[in-house]
Amino acid sequence: MWKKRLEIDFETIWKKIYGVSAREDDQRLKRWLHSDRKNRDFFAKVEDHYTKERLHLPVDIEAALQSVKRRTQSRRLFWKRAASVAAVLTVALSAGFYFLTPDESVTEVAKIAPIQIEPGKNKAVLILDNGLNYELTPEKEIAIDLDGVQVTSQGNQVQYRNKNKIGSEPEYNTLKVPLGGEFFLILSDSTQVWLNSGTTLRYPVLFSEDERKVELQGEAYFQVKKGEAPFRVESHGQTVEVLGTQFNLSSYDDNQAVLTTLVEGKLKIFLTDEPKKQEILLPGRQSCFSRDTRSLSQYAVNINEFVAWKDGWFIFNQATLKSMMQTLSRWYNVQVVFRNEQSGSIRFTGEIRRYDTLNELLFFIEKTNEVKMEIDQQTVIIH
Repeated sequence: MWKKRLEIDFETIWKKIYGVSAREDDQRLKRWLHSDRKNRDFFAKVEDHYTKERLHLPVDIEAALQSVKRRTQSRRLFWKRAASVAAVLTVALSAGFYFLTPDESVTEVAKIAPIQIEPGKNKAVLILDNGLNYELTPEKEIAIDLDGVQVTSQGNQVQYRNKNKIGSEPEYNTLKVPLGGEFFLILSDSTQVWLNSGTTLRYPVLFSEDERKVELQGEAYFQVKKGEAPFRVESHGQTVEVLGTQFNLSSYDDNQAVLTTLVEGKLKIFLTDEPKKQEILLPGRQSCFSRDTRSLSQYAVNINEFVAWKDGWFIFNQATLKSMMQTLSRWYNVQVVFRNEQSGSIRFTGEIRRYDTLNELLFFIEKTNEVKMEIDQQTVIIH
């Protein structure tokens, strides 16, 4: 439902309230109001809110409007799915106030934390078969020749190019992406891999003719190059086998569930030591391997929720605050402490840009009036 509310966008409501809306805006708003009584109640409460606040027409209409556009396009609102409309409206009103008064909002964010927690960035450590380590950052470029395989990095990706070398005894490299990092990898067979924060991938420098196998710990999105040999990903006792496809695999140590989400193609999933326990996955489906019970199941999902991180977004759908903060803690490299354990069960729906500061996200969550947060150095404390 939150997407439907956003379709009218706050810009249209803003222009109507301040009497600067065009005829097309008024018609679109009229249709939206007539479509649902909740929409009419929402608009009435917004209008009443600004009347009470005595917010007057800005001097520079165009500048104010451009400010609203920039803010509404750069981030999507978070609001709690609640049983009552009033609870939802409270969040929307607060968010609207933020868009219309950016200068005041900066002060409110500062109350949450004087320190800005910046998002993650491109960084990783490349570990060669002989134990040598290379730190990969945007400021560094490397070029290594591994006996016929050229390895290069331009700071945001590392690529393996085979120069007519014939695979014999395999040599393995490991790419480790720390918390607060991400990196892109192109394997020797041209398979592309996006690695999320806190992820380790172990892979051969050069694949053999009859097998392509890698080992994952963490989360990665694979775009597998089609080939004669099957491509396998082993992770926490589960094996994913494909010939050529795109899928996301989340397998963190602190999660008992290993989630495999298929975007296109077809893949087979089985328990590494019990191959008969298997599932065939089709696009739009996700498998769940429980490390506790060693059970394997699958179901339909909205794949965007699980792959949006690769394209710069976090999408949460009825996610508990505890699971949200677990995800965000990896990307922003922070510790999270719940002083009130019940707060962890509150559910939220929405999306936010992956490259916004953590402070901006915490600001919106606080506006639900469900929780209070503070930041102490690299620790988020939730009351």
